[in-house]
Amino acid sequence: MSIRSIDRALSILETFEPNQPLLTLHEISVKVKLPKTTTFRILQTLIDSGYILHTDNTHFELSMKTLRLGDCVRIDPEMARLARPELEFISKEVNETVALSALIGDSRVIIDFIESTEILKIAIRRGEQNDRNTGATGRVFLAYHPNHFNEYLKTQPKDKAKIREDVDHVLKHGYVMTTNQRTEGLVGIAVPLFNIKDECSHSLGIFGPTGRIAPNADKFAQLLITSADRISTRAGSRRLIKQPT
Repeated sequence: MSIRSIDRALSILETFEPNQPLLTLHEISVKVKLPKTTTFRILQTLIDSGYILHTDNTHFELSMKTLRLGDCVRIDPEMARLARPELEFISKEVNETVALSALIGDSRVIIDFIESTEILKIAIRRGEQNDRNTGATGRVFLAYHPNHFNEYLKTQPKDKAKIREDVDHVLKHGYVMTTNQRTEGLVGIAVPLFNIKDECSHSLGIFGPTGRIAPNADKFAQLLITSADRISTRAGSRRLIKQPT
């Protein structure tokens, strides 16, 4: 259960951006949707604790003390460390193969996974590389790399409509499901992960036989989206996936 005063203080800290290091009381109150009197009281507490500076009679800015918090963060370039708990959570919920993929050059690479305990399952391995554009994971990467997507469409005249449909589905609903792209009878559902720059270079997915995955597509997609949002938040992103409608 959240504490409202702490939520509000954190919201105020998050209003400052690299392109807006100085903000007025009015600008902050509008961003956090609080009355000016309430906003000022919280600002005063943050000033007293040393995290906000009242630089003049009009503007506020973050203090150097906030940098100390950043220095305490363990910088880990690998999304695997952040995603592993969610892979384990999803695996327990669905008992299907769950995989974390990274976009590396012209390939999508599986960097972590948990295999289903079912006899009939998809066979994958850590470090496996596949074409960056194909499958559910490939469609996710196409959706968030528009320049590459437009160039790729030019090379796929026969499948152009379907590819565009898949990409539109990712952008509208936050996930995509593809069938028979890797192996006949197998389905993949994938969602994007975002890094501290709000860029998508990783994807989380559930993969398995059509008969088990397709009937549960909506449920599995929601699990993936919820976990992906948690991972992206841990990675420092403010970008969240739009929930399915």
